[in-house]
Formats: sequence, C-alpha cells, structure tokens
Amino acid sequence: MNDRVDDSFAALRQRVIEEAGWDFLGRIDGMFEPIDTPALPGHTDRTWSKAGRAFGFDDEYALSFDRRIEIIRVDRGDETYWRIYLLADNQDGTRGEPLRELPWDFRARYGPDPQFYDDGGKYSDTLPTGYYVDFTALAADYGWTWVPSEANWRTFFPSILFWQYENHQGLNWEQAMLELYTPAELLENFGD
Repeated sequence: MNDRVDDSFAALRQRVIEEAGWDFLGRIDGMFEPIDTPALPGHTDRTWSKAGRAFGFDDEYALSFDRRIEIIRVDRGDETYWRIYLLADNQDGTRGEPLRELPWDFRARYGPDPQFYDDGGKYSDTLPTGYYVDFTALAADYGWTWVPSEANWRTFFPSILFWQYENHQGLNWEQAMLELYTPAELLENFGD
C-alpha cells in the first residue's frame, strides 16, 4: 500500500474493530498490483491498486452461509454502488443499529431461477435481524470511497466490485501513479 494512505487504512481498521467488535479488515486483497498486471475482461488496466491506493476485502464475507456482512444496493443514475454493513459482534444493541433496507442477495444468482442470474442476484426476502455497523460510512471518514460496479456486473462477478475501496486524496490516476513510477515506466506500460 502507498505510504501516503497506509496510515488512514490502519486507522480505519482500528476504528472498525472498535465499532463492530471484530477485525473485518484483517483479510484483504488488492492492496497493491504490479504495474504490468493485465486487466480482467472488460476492465481497465489503470487500476488504483497499481497506485497502491486501493484495497478489496474478502468477498467470502458476503457469500458464505454464515454471513457477517450485508450489502445494500444503491443505484445512482446509471451506476450501481454497494453499501456494506458489518454485523456487530455484540448483539445487545450497544454497537450498530438495525438495518432499514433489504440487502442484496448475490447467492441467488447461483440458484434455480435464471432470472436471478440475469439480474445479478435479488433483494433478500426478509430484513435481517440484528445490529450492524455502516462500514461504507466509516471508510469515508478516513478518505476511502466505494467504487461503482462495471456495466457487466450482473453476469460477470469480478465486475461487481462491492469489495473495492479507493483513496485518491484529490489526485487523478496518473498523478497517483507518478508517486511510485517514472513517466517512462508509465509510457512503457500504458502508452500515451
């Protein structure tokens, strides 16, 4: 991870432990990607992970049958975002609050109804009980922002990106990359 954002990540991780009571960010991925890593189909090769300014949490938290997170679909214009809620370890009401919106069920895409595959999942049938902490809001407090899904997210799981958070600190991608690489290295790997 880029030195300019690693302190904010460490502070976020500690805050999540304090608020939710468990180390949600103890299992992460994509903190750094080598400059020559090829892009997935339909994705850009200009990722913020190459600038060391992104992380992805373990998507198994959302897909397991013993889920400790819930994901709320948020549509903004043509873009789809995902708000992440963490199940608080202490369920006596001293941490978190009840959910007020139906979560999105990604596991439904693997069920017998092909419509749910085409839709990328479905809204859960019931509102989960319990107390949850809004991870997306906590992340924003430390400069980490959610990213929208790619247009093909409904049929290509890696494009959902609910697990991806980035910290730009007001930089564009090229400026962020120049913190780590020379202009010649950028030209060699990305052209223009």
